[in-house]
Amino acid sequence: MKSTEVCVDASLAIKVVVPEAGSDKADALFDQWASEETQLIAPVFFEVETDSILRQKVSLRRELTADQAQLAFASLRALPIKTKHSAEQRERGLGNRSRVSIPNRLRRHISCARGIEQLRLLDG
Repeated sequence: MKSTEVCVDASLAIKVVVPEAGSDKADALFDQWASEETQLIAPVFFEVETDSILRQKVSLRRELTADQAQLAFASLRALPIKTKHSAEQRERGLGNRSRVSIPNRLRRHISCARGIEQLRLLDG
């Protein structure tokens, strides 16, 4: 089987490590990608984005305790996601935004493109 790459959005990864709306679908996607031996990649700022989301869940929204955020942080680090920098990431992301209907709340997080169709499952 040919290995493919999927660029993982920070908000999708958070759904895998923090139980919230859409977590079941995010888990199913990660299971599918694992069974297909898909290589998971993310832009270099992925870790900063996920850290920011966790901080907001603790400090602003009070959805998590500090201990729960630490567990989520450790779980994120264990995900098989390789951060990559490519000059083409921004262009790939822009091209896909014009072809796929993505809610505004996710647009600011999307920077690269393969797998964006799967993100639509989270809104379905």
